Amino acid sequence: MNTKLDAKLCKKYPNLYRDRGESMQNTAMCWGFQRGDGWYDLLREAAEKLRGYSDRDVWGWYNHHAEIMVGILQYLRKYKHGYPIGLTPGKWTKVLLVMEQGFQAIIDGENDMTSYKRLSSKEQRKLIFKRRRKLMLGLKYFRTYYYNLWD
Repeated sequence: MNTKLDAKLCKKYPNLYRDRGESMQNTAMCWGFQRGDGWYDLLREAAEKLRGYSDRDVWGWYNHHAEIMVGILQYLRKYKHGYPIGLTPGKWTKVLLVMEQGFQAIIDGENDMTSYKRLSSKEQRKLIFKRRRKLMLGLKYFRTYYYNLWD
């Protein structure tokens, strides 16, 4: 791989490629990436997966986080075994649903490109405020029950 791409990977993922400048007595990374430039994208994607997120995820982190949380909350509602002290299993299911709907409101607002074209300004504001209320209530429960999101 050319030296610019090699340096770019090492700079972007310093923890993963921290041995890059070490001697050959300590690491095989001293030789760099002994493959063609076509490997850059593969190594970058592998590094992102090991890191747990991609650069594109960071740009719109709130939406990426909402997508993760909706999936987690759906899983907890379906497969939960426990619930917080002071709540019944039924109330806990409702709390999880409210949190899920709050995060789903973020996704809906981000992905909704059609309703804004067909709704009047007043109707658009109502839709935005409705989604915002769902989000705020979901985040209130998320804050309150954060340490109870386990199973």
